[in-house]
Amino acid sequence: GGCQEGSTRRAVGGGWEKAERRRGQVGVRGQSVTMIGDELAMGYRVARGMMLFQVGARIYGSLFELHGFGDVVARVRAIQKGEAKGDPSDEISEEMVDAFCAVGPLERVRETVAEREGLLDTVILTVPVTGTTPQQQDQYRNRILKAFSQ
Repeated sequence: GGCQEGSTRRAVGGGWEKAERRRGQVGVRGQSVTMIGDELAMGYRVARGMMLFQVGARIYGSLFELHGFGDVVARVRAIQKGEAKGDPSDEISEEMVDAFCAVGPLERVRETVAEREGLLDTVILTVPVTGTTPQQQDQYRNRILKAFSQ
């Protein structure tokens, strides 16, 4: 969405400027955890589990902050450390999921991916590996291949 697009364009533009380069000289790639399924609520639930892992793995902290979710990261980490009460997955909004993932029915996922294709040179569609079984991962992967390999 707009939050992701604006902050990504600013960050990438600043990087190009610093490196004295222009668009086209450097490829811009981005990953999107993708879950095609008719039950949008299920997609959000699975994505929240994946994002909890990413929030806990500090490597993604600056990315979440860049997109305006630094406060969410702080709250989730406080709950995970026992410094605050609550369910950490409740802190991850649908807006946050939509900023980093493509979930839901096929047409919704296609629209999300198309938006990212306009922003990135390469969009890498991945399946959720946290909180899913190998069989579920295969199902998500097969749906992606069927939808996007034409």
